[in-house]
Amino acid sequence: MYFDCLIVSLHLIKRKKHNFEVRCKKEDGLRLCRLSTEMERKKMDQETRWMTKYNEVKTFIETNKRNPSKYDAIERGLYCNWIRHNRKLLKAEQLKEDRAELFEKLLAKMEEYKRVNQYA
Repeated sequence: MYFDCLIVSLHLIKRKKHNFEVRCKKEDGLRLCRLSTEMERKKMDQETRWMTKYNEVKTFIETNKRNPSKYDAIERGLYCNWIRHNRKLLKAEQLKEDRAELFEKLLAKMEEYKRVNQYA
């Protein structure tokens, strides 16, 4: 059991998955390990999850001074799919009003770092 958790945590380190920790406790002589990440969603409601992801994307853009790349598998999985899904909801006018305002601000921030064709 402990060995499996160690393999999982090493796999996440290789994939550069951020903010994770391995919690181990001893019960009945066995060492039980559970991997908990920042992305663990079971105890969060939908609004908290959306705001967490929004803040992650915003922080990524501000720290890296660029938009998430759709060609990098990690960035695509963590950020691009969420952005694309919310764009679709915004276009279909299914996104809540408060989320729509925040997301439009995020899109404006992304427009600042839009890729420019270097040959044009």
